[in-house]
Amino acid sequence: MPEYRLTITVAEHGRRDVAEDCIEKLFEAFNETHPEVGAVIGANYHLGRLDATFALDAPDAQTATKRGAEIFVEAATASGLEATEIIEINAVSVGEATVEEADRELAGAL
Repeated sequence: MPEYRLTITVAEHGRRDVAEDCIEKLFEAFNETHPEVGAVIGANYHLGRLDATFALDAPDAQTATKRGAEIFVEAATASGLEATEIIEINAVSVGEATVEEADRELAGAL
C-alpha cells in the first residue's frame, strides 16, 4: 500500500504571538492520539497559518485525504486549540507506485 504525506494548513494559529504555544499543543496532541504518523508542526508567521505534516498508508489519494483529515481533527480537538478554518489539504504519494497505478488514480480523481 502506498504511503502518503499530508500537509494540512489552518488559519490563525500561526500568528507570531500564538504560534509557539499552538505548535507545542498540536505536536503533543498528535503524539498522544496518533504517534504512528510522525507529525511535524510548523508556522508561517507572515500569513498566520499553522501546518501539520504527517504520513500514513492508504490505497489511494482520496482515502489518504479523508483519513488524514480525520486524524488532524482528532489531534486538533485533543490539543484544545480553538477550531479554525482549514486553508489547504495537500496529499502526496511517497510510496512506490508504478506509472500505470498513478495514471489510474489520477483518472479516477477526474
